[in-house]
Amino acid sequence: MFFLLVPLFSSPKRLNGVLDDYKQKRYIVLKEWRCKAINDHCSKYACRNCEYQTLKWLGRCPRCQEWDSFDLVYQPSSLQKKYERDNIPQGWRKSSLSSKETADLFCVEGISQVMEQDSKSVERRLALTSQELSRVFGGGIVTGSVILIAGDPGVGKSTLAVQIAAEILQRCQSKVIYVSGEESIPQLVGRIRRLNLVQGGQLNVLSESDVDRIIDTVKVHSPVALVIDSIQTCFTEEISSGPGTVSQIRECAAKLTQIAKENNIATFLIGHVTKSGDIAGPKVLEHIVDTVLYLEGERYSRHRILRCVKNRFGSTSEIAVLEMTQSGLSQVLNPSQLFLSQHRSGVDDSSIGLEGSAVVAAMEGTRAILVEVQGLAFRSAFPQPRRTANGFDLSRLYVLLAVLSKRLNFPFQTYDVYLNVVGGFRIQEPSADLAAAVCLVSSLCEVRVRKDTIFLGEVGLCGELRSCWDLERRVLEAEKLGFRRFICPSVDSQAVMSFANIEIIQCAVLQDALDAGLCSKPLLKRVMS
Repeated sequence: MFFLLVPLFSSPKRLNGVLDDYKQKRYIVLKEWRCKAINDHCSKYACRNCEYQTLKWLGRCPRCQEWDSFDLVYQPSSLQKKYERDNIPQGWRKSSLSSKETADLFCVEGISQVMEQDSKSVERRLALTSQELSRVFGGGIVTGSVILIAGDPGVGKSTLAVQIAAEILQRCQSKVIYVSGEESIPQLVGRIRRLNLVQGGQLNVLSESDVDRIIDTVKVHSPVALVIDSIQTCFTEEISSGPGTVSQIRECAAKLTQIAKENNIATFLIGHVTKSGDIAGPKVLEHIVDTVLYLEGERYSRHRILRCVKNRFGSTSEIAVLEMTQSGLSQVLNPSQLFLSQHRSGVDDSSIGLEGSAVVAAMEGTRAILVEVQGLAFRSAFPQPRRTANGFDLSRLYVLLAVLSKRLNFPFQTYDVYLNVVGGFRIQEPSADLAAAVCLVSSLCEVRVRKDTIFLGEVGLCGELRSCWDLERRVLEAEKLGFRRFICPSVDSQAVMSFANIEIIQCAVLQDALDAGLCSKPLLKRVMS
């Protein structure tokens, strides 16, 4: 109920003026509430602290427990396109099920007819001069694809993006636009000149964070490739939240993906990572793009590993081993020799190797890489023994220790265990279980490992060895570097006969593999003494 306080001794004109002001203010208030109610149907509220979204205003955020942090976010659908009935794609025809009351349905007349009518729909790739980068992308960069490159700060993401842009210019001699929201144009030009990579073509640089302006520039110049450094600095004025938030990253990535598909532009998005190593922003960002690459490497090491975790146009789990130099990232054509540079290979007559060191042939995509695994075990001074693993799955290490303690009676429950993969490499497949078990038993029993031997196999809970895929490529890589013996689970007899320069030793259980790979038989009395 509204109360109107008017002086008792007032003139009629003054009383009428007060009533008019009251009616006008009440009309404005009701109009504002009506507009707010209409906007509530097409907008939502977002927390400015954690980006939690809700359909109604809340005083306290249920996720981050922050008070008075919700703002009204009006989010019109900027990506909706008006459907035109006359704009029917080539090679498609209307279905007989469609009618005036329902939406039009289309069906494909034939793949060959579509390919004949539209030759531009054939998948075309941009060739690269680097063999390592070309293999990671699946044989080249597909035009119109969106590629996300993520990595830790200072690992070389911007350097890699400039290098890829330079290689595209060397092959196609077309325009490439490099957009940076973190650096000014003088800083960009200075870094590109310092790398001395761009020699021909036109590499255009732009310092801009507004996605709408970037899209307008791309439509005018029509480049063959576009680099965005980085997606976390981009924003659009259609969303009220700041750059780097979940809604901004999602909307900007969707707009850039749409312009890349419509104009057939290869787009590279550089993304930041969080403390846990995940890509900053929503998980939908990895679903929108076509390829996701992680650039890994130690801060004080010059070697980098470009790992592919998603690729719609090629094989996943491919890696490229790169080396940071003054002129950028150079490719390493023989990574196995790099990771085994300080390991005693089998070229010498003596087969006595190191204690607690074994070599495994790991598969990364379509490539076999020989990696050295080192293990160390010594008696613990604490009631709870310590377990540490670098480059190896820690939960997998717990399983191996349990199998060695239960099936082979090795007392690892009273020993500290350390396992390391040399060179900063990270093994993800279970075929490295045998090499890790050999390292740990060798260090525990103080027995050396044969240095001319490669170990391969997955260790089961019953102590058996399980077969691994693509044995031929692993054996060929080991033979190339001079190894003579290859210990693996049971394989086909025809595959064994095809290798003449290397001995294939088939073992069914873990104990047989330890006897064949160690220089002497591991004895428990050495452990107990």
